[in-house]
Amino acid sequence: YCGQRGAGYATKLLNQHIKYSWYLASAEALLIAEAMGLNAGEVADAIAECSGGDSGLTTAAAYFRHDTESVRNRAPASTITKDSALAERMATNAGIRSRTLEPVVDFFQSVAASEFRDRAYPESTELLQRIRSMPPK
Repeated sequence: YCGQRGAGYATKLLNQHIKYSWYLASAEALLIAEAMGLNAGEVADAIAECSGGDSGLTTAAAYFRHDTESVRNRAPASTITKDSALAERMATNAGIRSRTLEPVVDFFQSVAASEFRDRAYPESTELLQRIRSMPPK
């Protein structure tokens, strides 16, 4: 049960948004691994045991659940800015254009230019909300 009439269906569609966005990012990452000459299966096994295996929703949910302890224990946004830019450069060098990584890099470049730069990266959700609430140009 998710609340008012239609909320369950909306929740299902939001699940699909997360599931297939995560799938697409995962598939692109494994294509990059192959393009670099890595064994994509071995890379997938390693990532499944790391934060990339399940952390995205858990981390975002911690922010919305106001779990300040969990949020506080995350890396600063400046680290994510650096790492995502390095990942994009690596993909480009491997001959892959990652359409899922591009918005990550773009967003965290905005974070780096904001007051969220040195704060735990889940706190940048506040900036995301501001950006997404702006009227289109």
